[in-house]
Amino acid sequence: MAANSTVLLVGKCLKRETGNATTLARFGRALRSGGWEAVTRDPDSIPHTDALRALTKQYNIITVLGLHAYRTSHVLLACQELGVPYVTVFGGTDVNECVRDAVKKEVMGRVVAGAKSLVAFHDSMRDAALQVWPSILPNKIWIMPQAVVVDPNLDFDVLSYLNAKEAAHVENRAHSSDHDTATLHHENKGAEKSVQSAGRNESTRLEECSALGKFCTTENVPPHEGKGATARNENVNTRTNGILCKPQMEGLSGLVELPALFQPLVLMVAGLRPVKDVLFLTEAWSEWQQARGGYGRFLIVGPSLDPHYADHVLIQVSRLSGVRVCPSLTPRECQAVIRNATVLVNSSRSESMASSIMEAMALGSLNREGRQMKKQKQKQIPREKKSQPYIAM
Repeated sequence: MAANSTVLLVGKCLKRETGNATTLARFGRALRSGGWEAVTRDPDSIPHTDALRALTKQYNIITVLGLHAYRTSHVLLACQELGVPYVTVFGGTDVNECVRDAVKKEVMGRVVAGAKSLVAFHDSMRDAALQVWPSILPNKIWIMPQAVVVDPNLDFDVLSYLNAKEAAHVENRAHSSDHDTATLHHENKGAEKSVQSAGRNESTRLEECSALGKFCTTENVPPHEGKGATARNENVNTRTNGILCKPQMEGLSGLVELPALFQPLVLMVAGLRPVKDVLFLTEAWSEWQQARGGYGRFLIVGPSLDPHYADHVLIQVSRLSGVRVCPSLTPRECQAVIRNATVLVNSSRSESMASSIMEAMALGSLNREGRQMKKQKQKQIPREKKSQPYIAM
């Protein structure tokens, strides 16, 4: 390895709270621990071949790693022009969603053909890629299991955070004028005309929320202990993608005793964009929560990645009970909230390996009952991959 040889990591990383940014940070740590230099760039910051040429000279870049075959495609194709070797890491939506678009599929085909190596996070993603591009030599694809580092901010006051969100919600409702209500009603009508839901009917939502409700009842959820208590389910180990995660790390504290208002605390960590389908459970949850006296909260925490969809989410949530949409937190703050959640849910329509799920497994928010519920749900309620929950007209 030449002195100061550098690997350029390319992927959507401008929002630190996203899964791509977390994965790129993990790659960077691994490379540096092995004695390499690593720099990370968002693909939008390298708009053309000349920009990549300047970057390679500045940092002595000897190879490029692109996360997501389509989002980084223009950078990786520029690598072909410059003769810079590159590795393509499949992100998930590239092989699950983007391949349905003929133009995107053709672009990714050129990226895949020119890559020195390809990386998938698990066998099913590798198999999907081989099915789309059967000319790929199987030994060209490497399996690199996904992983997370959990280090929740134990100084982050989760209860104060929840109370602040509740107070803001109450204040917003109290200050809503008749004009605002009429405007919101008009916006809802407009959204209903421009947004259609397909493939996920109400009975499916109710069945899934019923299963969630059974999991969230007190007989299935161990009571929260005070701050400094040991974690729940200390004898349960979970293996995912070949990585052994201990749901409870020895000596890890951070649990707080939440009041009844926040019991159960159901958490969804996701950027607001259509593929995440964050509204999938919310209406059924709202009915279930009202039926039990208004106790319990459903928190959606994440950045706005699609402004139009984010507006749609806020409009829909404004008429629901017990659902709150919260801006993204820092990774360590978010892990503190995950640590105290009754359960973490994910209703994404396409997912490679969600970091939040793995963090919840390591922090104790997914236990044996939760995994059994998930297996039962997958068996009884098949999801139609081709349907779209949100269509902007």
